[in-house]
Amino acid sequence: MERVREALKNIPIFEELPEESISKIVNAGNIIKYKKDDIILIENDEGSSLFWILKGRVKVVRMSDDGKEVILNILGENEFFGEMSVLDGYTRSASVIAMDNAELFILRRNTFLKLLRDYPDITIKIIQTISKRLRRANLKIKALSIGNSEQKVGAVLLQFALDYGNYIGNTVKIENLPIQQEIAKMAGTSRETVSRVMSSMQKKGLIEYKNDCVNILDFQKFRNLYK
Repeated sequence: MERVREALKNIPIFEELPEESISKIVNAGNIIKYKKDDIILIENDEGSSLFWILKGRVKVVRMSDDGKEVILNILGENEFFGEMSVLDGYTRSASVIAMDNAELFILRRNTFLKLLRDYPDITIKIIQTISKRLRRANLKIKALSIGNSEQKVGAVLLQFALDYGNYIGNTVKIENLPIQQEIAKMAGTSRETVSRVMSSMQKKGLIEYKNDCVNILDFQKFRNLYK
């Protein structure tokens, strides 16, 4: 379990905990591995555990009225999910599916709630993370409700830049970007539209992209356009 202990120490929520507390958390949790496309959580199921991603990526999804998959969020290493049901006791609000072979660390609800009581700083960090997600969800909802195709795709790229971008001055590099079909499911449009919009953005000098890597060339301008 030493590898898990070191992994948890790299997660911002746990990084300031003493070694003794990290060891207790490791001993209280479980590690489960999932293969690509495995279903981890199902919407409306009972929620009794919180999940931290040690390896891989997952997508948080809901099904539209016409049966199409809508991606609400994509989460990567050191991020967590399942917190809503753990905190309020209600059923899961969305399904979660592995995008890659994934390794997750799982804490049961009673263990996690005790952790929050024992370490108020963790509670604050959890609240800050949830608030950040809500702000970005509001940004996306605005783009999807009133924006055109370019604004929708731009909002999704902006979300990835804010969550995973590497900043070099006013340039932001996004690596391991999901395939265009996944971006389309986040933007509520088609893969063909995503391809057309990204080509248009490149011609306008807003981005450069190749395969799964995108460079936003003027981040402030891009943010003002698609926020």
